[in-house]
Amino acid sequence: MGTKIVEEHFDINKTNERFTLFLIAHKIKPGDSVEIYEFQIWISKELSKFKGKYDLSVYDPISKIPNGQELFTKHLKEVANIA
Repeated sequence: MGTKIVEEHFDINKTNERFTLFLIAHKIKPGDSVEIYEFQIWISKELSKFKGKYDLSVYDPISKIPNGQELFTKHLKEVANIA
């Protein structure tokens, strides 16, 4: 069954921006349903790719990179083709 997506999910002032980027990247629209584990799998895979670009191990926090959180969000925007 999953979580039913509504317009509010596309408002980054009301919803986690990275979840919104997941929806955009997967062309999910209001009225569609998603399983939260799908987001968790996607974000984990993208984090792994991001860490690889900066030669971080899976155990390293992205905070080892200056502005790591912001750079990771930028990476997700590129994946979602909105950067």
